[in-house]
Amino acid sequence: MFEKLADKLVKGVISLSFLLFSSYEGNNASFNTPQLELHNKGISCKTELVGAFDNDFEDVFKSGEEVSLDYTVVIIADGEQHSNFTHNLTVEYNPMDRTYELKSDSGGLTKYFSEIDEMVEAFAQFDKLLPLPDCDNCIIKISAKLNKLFFASQQKEFDLNLLWKNKLPELTIKLNPVDLQ
Repeated sequence: MFEKLADKLVKGVISLSFLLFSSYEGNNASFNTPQLELHNKGISCKTELVGAFDNDFEDVFKSGEEVSLDYTVVIIADGEQHSNFTHNLTVEYNPMDRTYELKSDSGGLTKYFSEIDEMVEAFAQFDKLLPLPDCDNCIIKISAKLNKLFFASQQKEFDLNLLWKNKLPELTIKLNPVDLQ
């Protein structure tokens, strides 16, 4: 019981200091050049967000609030939308044991990190096997979006995308028949 109370107190103090004393610098989030590999069941796509968490985010992550990142994937085959899905990652800091818990919605994957740099590196990674339709031309669009945080102690909501200067990172990959063989 005391542990939960202490955890709430620490989270409240951290979130209050984040709102009152942080100086906003912003980030220029983008995707790096993807690594693609064709498979029988689709195409493996590996990329990562760069410059997304360089400024301002250490306080956000240490606030103890759950930070959520949605990667949205749209696959367009021969001019028509073939599929659309979202891959979600969440991270939450536990101030009592000073660890970051990273959860993925795919496969129930959960990882723990004691170092913020290692957690940020994993949080920024996109590595998925994407379904690839039988087509002549295919476009894969990947975008990233952060959630809004609600600080209950201050009754305030904060849109984390402001820290990306409201410019959501997007990646467009165009595959032609040569690429698809």
